[in-house]
Amino acid sequence: QTQQPGGLSARLDRLHKLEEAHKYIDRAMQYMVAYPDCDPSVKFYLKSLAAGLALDEGHIDDAAQLLKEVESITEIQIPRYKMLHYKRLQHYAAIRGNWQDAYRYMSKADEYEDSLRSNITENNVNEMRFRYLQDTTLLHQQILIAEYGEESLKQRNLIVMILSLAIIAGLISIVIIMVLRHRAHKHIAKQLVEIAKLRMDVIRN
Repeated sequence: QTQQPGGLSARLDRLHKLEEAHKYIDRAMQYMVAYPDCDPSVKFYLKSLAAGLALDEGHIDDAAQLLKEVESITEIQIPRYKMLHYKRLQHYAAIRGNWQDAYRYMSKADEYEDSLRSNITENNVNEMRFRYLQDTTLLHQQILIAEYGEESLKQRNLIVMILSLAIIAGLISIVIIMVLRHRAHKHIAKQLVEIAKLRMDVIRN
């Protein structure tokens, strides 16, 4: 008795969800009727969805009619729609007590589900491979940029060192020239003094 309110609440909640689903599926079916040339995959999905809803509501005959209409739609390119449809067929066959067909439909649904899972895994692997290649390329670019920066720094340091040596050599050259000029001036002054002495000696003589 303590579980009855919870069970009633769950049933009411499920009923509410079925009513909501019925409303949206009816609107989608009206769209499909208004546009008869729409994609066959859309027709396939909507009718199969409506059949599943009819099964949940207990309208077995309506579900059988809808499932029969779905089977007449071919060239479906979306495996997920096929998988969901086979699950609904499995549910219908189980309600009818046709366990052999239910098992066959379950096997079909599992095949599509495995295929979808494989595709998802393959897509995930491809995405990881793509991201790895992107990361590797980015890392390679960063390494090249770092190497280029290091090489530029070496070249800049070399240029600074060469300029520094050139400036030092220029300063040394200037000092040497000034020293030599100073010595030359002293030598010239000394010679002028000696010349003056000789002239004085000549005059004195």
